[in-house]
Amino acid sequence: MIFGDIQVDVIEDGRFGLDGGAMFGIIPRPLWSRANPPDQANRIEMALRCLLVRDEERVILIDNGMGERWGERQRQQFALDRKRVPGLLANLNRLGVQRHDITDMVFTHFHFDHNGGTVMPDGTLTFPNAMHHGSQINYDHALDPSPKDAGSFRVEDREGLVVGQNLTLYDGPWRLTEYLDFLVVYGHTAGMNLPRIRSGGDTLLCCADLVPTSSHLHLPWVMGYDCLPVRTIEEKIDLLAQAHAGNWILAFEHDPEIDACRVVKDERGRYRRGEIIDLGGQGRSWE
Repeated sequence: MIFGDIQVDVIEDGRFGLDGGAMFGIIPRPLWSRANPPDQANRIEMALRCLLVRDEERVILIDNGMGERWGERQRQQFALDRKRVPGLLANLNRLGVQRHDITDMVFTHFHFDHNGGTVMPDGTLTFPNAMHHGSQINYDHALDPSPKDAGSFRVEDREGLVVGQNLTLYDGPWRLTEYLDFLVVYGHTAGMNLPRIRSGGDTLLCCADLVPTSSHLHLPWVMGYDCLPVRTIEEKIDLLAQAHAGNWILAFEHDPEIDACRVVKDERGRYRRGEIIDLGGQGRSWE
């Protein structure tokens, strides 16, 4: 999709599954399962959707999925599948982008399904020429997580990253280019970055795990994984009000069906999915 002078494409890294109850917290299964049917293990299908942003000088990748450094037992646990939807590098290649071409690797946060592709199976960095960017608060939390979310961070996904050399960390909101800045939220995990692209008179926001799927547009539908679920709701209220007022496009990293949408309000004033936006481009190599 063209935004002014920049190109934005979805780059998926296959599909995986997480427990539906954990994904929707206190919401009863009969409600969330209508749009998110679970398998026999109660897992719902999840996308591993990353964004590739290109201008005349930079090739920016936002998140990198789960990567390949998983044993067979773990692959089965998370229903990790790249048969129907190929992996990240294959989809980059479909766009004519090699891993050495990436100039900037941006992490929304350091959970395994967002930065698991940082390191190759041989232990080398997947994007050796890239400056890696992330949140100082979230990086610090990854080094010393709470018992609740310790399983979301993996030491091996940070191997080879050295602060001040190939990793730059930021406190609070920050900007990478004139068209790409980052909001910071705290409900899901401390210091999660939300990339915002503003170009050509339009705005696209990558929701990361604040609104992981379009089903999570419902304000009380928050994940059991969230560290501060009440704060997640507060942050969603603020974000969706801005998105509705500005007619933003919201991109979902985990929705298995749609890339992005605009939001509308229904007759009761609740935010709902509006116009569906396809960001797929050539990165949707399975279609």
